[in-house]
Amino acid sequence: MKHKLQTSAGAIRKTMWAVADSIDAHLGRPDCDAFVTAVIRERGFTRKQGQGIRLEGVRTRGRRNGAAGRLSARGGLGFPAVWVTAFVYACGGVASGSPAQQGRPWTVGDIVQIRRIEGTAVLGSSQVAAFIVEAPSLADDRNHYALYKVSPGNAPRLLVRAAFMRNLEWRPGTMDWTMRADFGHGVQLYEVTEAGLVKPLLVVKPAVIVGGYDGLISGDETEPRETGVLSYQWAPDGRHFWYSRVRLRSAEQAKALSHGIVYDDATMSGLMPPDFRRQIHYSRSELHAVDVQTGADQLVASDSVPIVDGFNFRYSYHSVQWVDSSILQYRLLSFPNGYWTNTLRRFDLVNGKAGRIQMPFADLSRVAVSVPVPNGFITWRKTARGARLQEVTAAGKVVRDFGPANFRYLSPGGVFFRGGTWMDRDGHHWIFAVSHQGGATDGLVFFPSTPADRQIQNVKSSLNDCAFNTKLTWGICNRESLTQPPELVSVSPSTGKVGVLARPDARYENIAPLRSVALRWRNRFGYSNTGYVTYPRGYISGRAYPAILVTHSINAANLFAWDGFQWEFPIQVFAEEGYLVLSVNEPKPPRHAAPPPYLKGAASSSRTALWFSNFIDQMSSMEAAVDSLVKAGLINPTEVGLCGYSRGEELSSFIMTHSRVFRAASFGDDTLYDAGNYWGGLFIRRQYDNLFGGSPFDPKAFPNYLKYSPSARASDFAGPVLQQESGYVAYEAGELNELLLEARIPTELVSYPHEAHIFYDPRDRAMAMRRNLDWFNYWLRGRRALHPADQGEYARWDAMANRWAACKSACRAKLGFPAASVPHTSRSGHPAGG
Repeated sequence: MKHKLQTSAGAIRKTMWAVADSIDAHLGRPDCDAFVTAVIRERGFTRKQGQGIRLEGVRTRGRRNGAAGRLSARGGLGFPAVWVTAFVYACGGVASGSPAQQGRPWTVGDIVQIRRIEGTAVLGSSQVAAFIVEAPSLADDRNHYALYKVSPGNAPRLLVRAAFMRNLEWRPGTMDWTMRADFGHGVQLYEVTEAGLVKPLLVVKPAVIVGGYDGLISGDETEPRETGVLSYQWAPDGRHFWYSRVRLRSAEQAKALSHGIVYDDATMSGLMPPDFRRQIHYSRSELHAVDVQTGADQLVASDSVPIVDGFNFRYSYHSVQWVDSSILQYRLLSFPNGYWTNTLRRFDLVNGKAGRIQMPFADLSRVAVSVPVPNGFITWRKTARGARLQEVTAAGKVVRDFGPANFRYLSPGGVFFRGGTWMDRDGHHWIFAVSHQGGATDGLVFFPSTPADRQIQNVKSSLNDCAFNTKLTWGICNRESLTQPPELVSVSPSTGKVGVLARPDARYENIAPLRSVALRWRNRFGYSNTGYVTYPRGYISGRAYPAILVTHSINAANLFAWDGFQWEFPIQVFAEEGYLVLSVNEPKPPRHAAPPPYLKGAASSSRTALWFSNFIDQMSSMEAAVDSLVKAGLINPTEVGLCGYSRGEELSSFIMTHSRVFRAASFGDDTLYDAGNYWGGLFIRRQYDNLFGGSPFDPKAFPNYLKYSPSARASDFAGPVLQQESGYVAYEAGELNELLLEARIPTELVSYPHEAHIFYDPRDRAMAMRRNLDWFNYWLRGRRALHPADQGEYARWDAMANRWAACKSACRAKLGFPAASVPHTSRSGHPAGG
């Protein structure tokens, strides 16, 4: 008997979410046909053997041989699409076949709501694993978290949901999992049993706000949350775990602040007001070790620098690591005399002694983030025989050579290096998480090398966020690429076989992958860099396309919609809009290159060398990437845009004032090196002194600001500039915005008041992405969206275009553009190209 669908919007939404709940409960179910039948019966529908399911205008055929079920909408009411979406998602569970080669394009909503795997762990020597899924939702404007259990041949089983989850681990010697999570009492350390029972393992009070720019400790990646446990990690034998926490000022210390706070380099540690406010409440962060048998809690170290949460005592940024089950290694970040300095220390839990590691050999920075072992480190090194993976002592003596290293960025784990290192119990076999092609692709390397090793290295996708069992016979990884969303796969070190275990984003199976290729470029100075080119859907050879270049340091990797690189610049949606999209890394610095301006060695480098190594060389590489594709006939040189956030904004703002390759730009969340930011404390002042020679009011330094600083060169900007900034960075960006307005160059500054450095709010992210899309379509191609990001944007932009056009002879000619490149306007005053 057919069940007639109710046609009210409320009823449709209610039905959709009921179906979605059922789908979530069966995430990754391999038998789609049986699952669909179960859900239909659960919702009051019937189905005859061998026939499809009729739902008043919707028909579906069940899955066969692992292929996705097909659904088609019949009738013109439109609401059957709710069911189509729900069941396509369901039938995409753990499909291991190739995605469908036809279907709809990627949208902003798709990119914002990509479900990411944010933690993996394997139970002992078994083939039982767990993984965390983060699921952003535009419907309720929240990020949802769920923990699943999975094993070969079995569908993932939901264990528990929470408001937040990170740092998943197997608790050695048990059948349980542990993680930092928020179950209503702030982010604390919890244990989750096989049955999904949640037990608090460590609760730290008082919890403090961590994350975003509003937190007592700011954070790049997550919204502000009450947090007790900042990070943790189990010792290999399970006897101890370390954790970190924030210690607030005591009542006596707080009372002393009533006398006023001296505004000096000790209290002013950055550009943003929260940097000063944190000093009022923050005492220090602490590293502790807990003996789980006795309950003893031992203070290992403390630090009084209230810096972002990515540095001291943070497992996710590999700043604390177990050397073995009784020795901890930790890194301390400090700013003596205004320069960024790391020191490395080790603490013996048995005798309670700590010691600083002296590292006299050259590659200190790489050793500081490599793999600690009792006698030293396993690290990537350059030698006379080429790059090698070696075990070295703190004195630099080589005690073991693992062989040639055709990879980079060996790391014990982290956020931007989602790595790991695993060793079997006898210490003879290792698995290393590495990055190939200058950081462009994540992968695995086995030691001793096997045919499986070579097979794994030939995998074109990125394998990261991995975990292996204690025997190193089986493991799991997150697999993704620029064209394929994340999925959980199993990895066999002995055979090299990779198999799909779960596909959190299977609902996108009806979207055919875009084409993306890895490339390497060489700039005019002879230095090379890497990146990717993503082609428009339906690309036609011989046609020149508009292009957008996205950059952020070295993070242009083979990852799907990863906000650690592309931020709110939706690469896949740009490609769907007809753009050729370049994801471009900075060039690898040569050995003799000047260091970054925040390191002590910068003071002894010439200003010319600093600007070349930190900006000019990079600009040349961005230009070379575009030029190579213009010469190949792929890019229309009059329709090229530039995107960058964080370090990418530093580069992009410099490039727009020194290059004539890019005709419009969008920046995000970093205004460093604008002239007015000199006041940001000693750490900022040192960088400006090195790069400019003093303050912008110093007559000797002022010419250097006119030569290099983006805000001082506002009238030299090559085209329109959109700045989308978190609330605290937006007020810094006002300087450049006002100067661009004065120069009549189109500019828009948009503030997202509560955002973090990487936006976390789903609706903020969607708005920022849509505004970026509208911006480039308008200024590069003369196109207007039917539904713009906000209703007033085209009126504002038309007015900007008219002002710019009115001064195009005076304003544009001096920038060195040939007459043919001066934009002409439509009747609305909008530049139609050029």
